Amino acid sequence: MKYVVLLFGMTVTAMSAWGIFQPRALTQVVLQTWRKPWGMAFAVGVRLVLGAACILAAPDTRYPLLYEIFGYLALAAAVAIPLIGKARLDRFIGYWADSPPALVRTWLLLGLVFGSFLVYGVV
Repeated sequence: MKYVVLLFGMTVTAMSAWGIFQPRALTQVVLQTWRKPWGMAFAVGVRLVLGAACILAAPDTRYPLLYEIFGYLALAAAVAIPLIGKARLDRFIGYWADSPPALVRTWLLLGLVFGSFLVYGVV
């Protein structure tokens, strides 16, 4: 499971770095993915896999408690997505897609830090 967490961390880090330089391109990819018929299921599935991977890998990481907490938060997010509903999430994602590039970059800096933390914790 450490490799699943490592792959996810590397993906988050790479996508965040790309988005810092090309925020509009990244927001378009997110919008296109979300608008697919399987977009919501994909969002839920990613969180389920990541949550389970973090919980199972937690004992073998540098920060087991943090990884376990993050795993449970990811599982809670997977449950919350369908409860919140597609219409509300459409508005939320649209808001972020229309945000100024500086705001998007700020959030992507947090994504860069988070992805790097995931990688650091499992290597």
